[in-house]
Amino acid sequence: MKSVIKNAAFAAGVSILIVAGAHAGTAGEPQRIVHFGDLDISMQDGASVLLSRLGHAADEVCGRMPSMHEPDHRARYRTCVRKALDDAVAQVASPVVSALYAGKTNAQVASDR
Repeated sequence: MKSVIKNAAFAAGVSILIVAGAHAGTAGEPQRIVHFGDLDISMQDGASVLLSRLGHAADEVCGRMPSMHEPDHRARYRTCVRKALDDAVAQVASPVVSALYAGKTNAQVASDR
């Protein structure tokens, strides 16, 4: 029973807050919590799923991609998503997640160790 409670507490504590804007926690900024306690982010498959979840959350908090007819809004959206993902990946502090986010392959990650 203790291990079940411990695992549940660990899973609940493994999450990232995605915030639109430059300052996390600023009142009124859209934000999403992304849980990843169910993933093994030390493996590429788990890290990839986490990046997908983070991407969806960033899309939501940044207001979804504007139409092609709104180039200024599209630029702000892309900047917002990039900042949200950069911050979230840094919070995760996983070499595999960081490498995948940077576009590295498994072989490159292994050679960095």
